[in-house]
Amino acid sequence: MSRLLDKIIEEVRALPPEEQQQLRDTVDSFLASSQRVEDSDLSQELRWLAEHREQYAGQWVALNGSELISSGADGVEVYETALRQGVLCPFLVQIGSPDELPFGGW
Repeated sequence: MSRLLDKIIEEVRALPPEEQQQLRDTVDSFLASSQRVEDSDLSQELRWLAEHREQYAGQWVALNGSELISSGADGVEVYETALRQGVLCPFLVQIGSPDELPFGGW
């Protein structure tokens, strides 16, 4: 490792846990936003949604490809669970109820 990287790691270890988590969130966000557009094929996620829409109606789901990572009523918790499981850029969506009308704006 380079001296700079060693120094950065040393500084990170000295941070309190809350700041370490903030740093991790920032790095995760940076890595997720730097993914190439070509890597953004969502066909597996869209197929999963079509197959499981009724089962998860009214819930938030986090997917990684065709794999369900997390689900629940709280979108933030679903997203954070996916991050804790190592998914850098989960596909997060709230599945509407079948009888719910789509939101058309104001």
